[in-house]
Amino acid sequence: MDPALRPKKKPKLKEHEEAEQEAEDRLSSLPDSVIHYILSFIDIKYAVQMSRVSPRYRHLWKSLPALNFDSKLFRRLTSFDKFVNRVNLLRDRRSASVTITYRRRGITDIQRLKSLVYAMQHGVRHLSISASESPRLRNHMYLPNDLFDNNRLLGWGFMREKTDSGKIYNEISLPFNWPVLTTLRLGNVSFQTHDMLQYCVYKFKVGFSGCPNLKSLSLKHFDIGSLERFHLDIPQVLDLTLDLCYDSSILACACDVVVSAPKLVYFSFQANLPLRFFADNLASLEKVDFCGRVRCVFGQVRDEKLKVTSSDLINMLRQFSNAESVTLAHGVIMVLSMVRSFSEHLPSPFPKLKSLKLKGLPSYMIDKAITYLLSSSSGAALVLESS
Repeated sequence: MDPALRPKKKPKLKEHEEAEQEAEDRLSSLPDSVIHYILSFIDIKYAVQMSRVSPRYRHLWKSLPALNFDSKLFRRLTSFDKFVNRVNLLRDRRSASVTITYRRRGITDIQRLKSLVYAMQHGVRHLSISASESPRLRNHMYLPNDLFDNNRLLGWGFMREKTDSGKIYNEISLPFNWPVLTTLRLGNVSFQTHDMLQYCVYKFKVGFSGCPNLKSLSLKHFDIGSLERFHLDIPQVLDLTLDLCYDSSILACACDVVVSAPKLVYFSFQANLPLRFFADNLASLEKVDFCGRVRCVFGQVRDEKLKVTSSDLINMLRQFSNAESVTLAHGVIMVLSMVRSFSEHLPSPFPKLKSLKLKGLPSYMIDKAITYLLSSSSGAALVLESS
């Protein structure tokens, strides 16, 4: 057959174009509420770009219940800052409740943070900020109270990113006034002592009297420096995550940590060992996740040192006696497994235990610890998670 007479084949779409068209068709069939939910899990930059796909999506991003900003998607911080300002200007501020997550790499000064909080407070109920600081700046940056005094926000999170110079600790002055706040997340922080000084300069007590409705509190990489005693008084809190950092020059010393939380239900706790822990009323406690970081090799330490450390650890576990679900990391199990002949004489610290999870060590290394922990709850479920 003459090639000129052959029927012309229709050009085929490329595979990725067909896939995009099919995905668009599937998305278009969904109601706006479902699309809102899906877009809430991606960065707002991509959600805005979807406005070019179809007229239907042109204004959809403006009323998203969650806005996620991340500077890593931009080549220049100036472009990122302009984008954030533009989105904040155009978003629908009539939304009853909006959650904003903001992560910025690069030098972020206090004035920028204050401007960001002020610009985003309209219609926003949950705001989480993660920012970096220049290694050339000093390690402690004071965060003023007016950055926290916001009567509209229900949830607030602030994390200072690590830099090449190490962790950055930010000083926060208490008490700040936040009557409606229910959730507080702080990372790489330390609190000024002049508002909470008790006993002497090496012993102080922290409370959140300005936050009467606070239910969930998270203090990660919380710097307690060289304190001899740290008291956290949180009678209203139900959920607590506490990650303590010590002065590296006094690792051999144990700090007294006291937690007063009669309504506390869940407690996630990380700290260096040795540590002396005292609970002032944990009557409502149901679930504990404890990671005791071992900063030295106990095989090279005198038996007296191990005996003191293990005694403090066992006393700490007894403070969690009301817990029904317990998770212990490898540092805790390692110390318990190295104690000679204690499991035959001491009762389990968890008489109400229903579930026990041990992480980080194989079962043949922790038989003694398992026997001790389950001695009062033989019917409890046991989960072993190797590292």
